[in-house]
Amino acid sequence: MLQSLFLNSLRKTWERAQRRHSSIKRTRSVWRHTKTIVDNTSHIGASDILLVAMFRDEKFRLGPFIDYYRRLGIDHFIFIDNDSTDGGLDPSLCEAAKDISLFRVTQSFGAARQGTDWLNAFLQRYCCDHWVISVDVDEFFVFPHMESRTLRDLVSHLTDAEQAAVWSLMLDMYPDGPIEDITFNKDTQPVLQADHFDPNTYFMVAGGYQDVWVRGGPRLRRFFKEHPEKAPALNKVPLIKWKKNFSYLINQHVVSPVRLNSPHCWHSHVTGALLHFKFDSRFSAKAKEESGRGEHYQGGEEYKRYSDYYKSSTKLDLMYASSTRFESSKTLLDLGLINDGLWS
Repeated sequence: MLQSLFLNSLRKTWERAQRRHSSIKRTRSVWRHTKTIVDNTSHIGASDILLVAMFRDEKFRLGPFIDYYRRLGIDHFIFIDNDSTDGGLDPSLCEAAKDISLFRVTQSFGAARQGTDWLNAFLQRYCCDHWVISVDVDEFFVFPHMESRTLRDLVSHLTDAEQAAVWSLMLDMYPDGPIEDITFNKDTQPVLQADHFDPNTYFMVAGGYQDVWVRGGPRLRRFFKEHPEKAPALNKVPLIKWKKNFSYLINQHVVSPVRLNSPHCWHSHVTGALLHFKFDSRFSAKAKEESGRGEHYQGGEEYKRYSDYYKSSTKLDLMYASSTRFESSKTLLDLGLINDGLWS
């Protein structure tokens, strides 16, 4: 029995090492598909907090996104544009700002494991030994006490506590009424339009990398009620003190070394949230486009469900009896959705 457990542990360790090695090796091919648009990475300071984000045809999101994270305390942005057709991020703004670097990648999103290879490539080249936030441009990082403490205060605490990563729960945000009644734009923070979320519809299952997979929220309630195990994953590890031997294995959901995946290695650990602004009047068109492209996980099966919904309906209202309005990080602390540990 003990021998069997020991051998099984060795096998899992070997498989994880092989997957990490393969993940790092795949990043080498990324540069063949990459074009530098504006490279301001020479301005990155040794103690700078960085952000890496990928996008495609989301020009309307970029202004509020950059403004939010600048205010939060990001020192340098590294943007990866997957061949946008809407103009993307204006290079002249990057050249003038000096805190933004912009690259274009023409490789297929699906071929790059839903962008995981791009993320690893840029993190390895530009972000080693930095605290770095890795998010999509519709994700807004929230941490405990952020209204009175800075992001630098947070990473200082994490460094002192020897906590190398912050696990976060993704909260799908939605308006009080049909999502078709709002349209996110380049001049307005999205939380001013979509300020509600689910406080209590989540469940967790253990993964194979000391991780937990969380599912729930409005997408499970509306689209995956009959098959909750197929609902989108809501667990991510977006804030990490990046090291040369680190790599994301499944987008930002799972990272190696596996010790970084646990939400609470100790009860003293800080956790965060990602406010996810997916739902506005563009959602039905986006669902149709992505279900046709088939570049997302499992050939875009998630988007096919969304697209099928709109074949019989023109409105999508995600409110339910327990929908809760986001007011501040305290809202999430009081609900137990984020944790401040010893940083209280």
